[in-house]
Amino acid sequence: MLGLSREGTSGADADPKGKGKQAAAPEGGDVSDAADEPEDEDDDPNRTVIVVEHYTQCKSFLRRATEVKDGLEGSQAIDVVVKLNPEKPRRGCFEIRQQGDQTFISLLVMGRPFKPMKDLDMDKIISDIVDGLSNIS
Repeated sequence: MLGLSREGTSGADADPKGKGKQAAAPEGGDVSDAADEPEDEDDDPNRTVIVVEHYTQCKSFLRRATEVKDGLEGSQAIDVVVKLNPEKPRRGCFEIRQQGDQTFISLLVMGRPFKPMKDLDMDKIISDIVDGLSNIS
């Protein structure tokens, strides 16, 4: 032996992966972050809820979803709340829909390189959605 004994090592030093260590709870008692999160903004029945479902394994989906969210929420013509992936998204999916009503864009089961989504003119789509929702109001 090399002169190492099991008795001389502590539990934290003996476990190289750190599985035996426990994170200390922050002082103040409450460990949940739920109090810091804002409440749902869709409580107002006058606001339209738009759901953007996007595939999470490719950043180009997130870029387009964020562009839609910024464009719709920044519009002065309509009062909307945009939710990105409120539920687990489908694979290869990019869909923009009004919650419980109509679907604006639905691209499903796309394979790489996601050409149908990349060919979309996002500014035109955003303006079409704004025009469609402002005509309904």
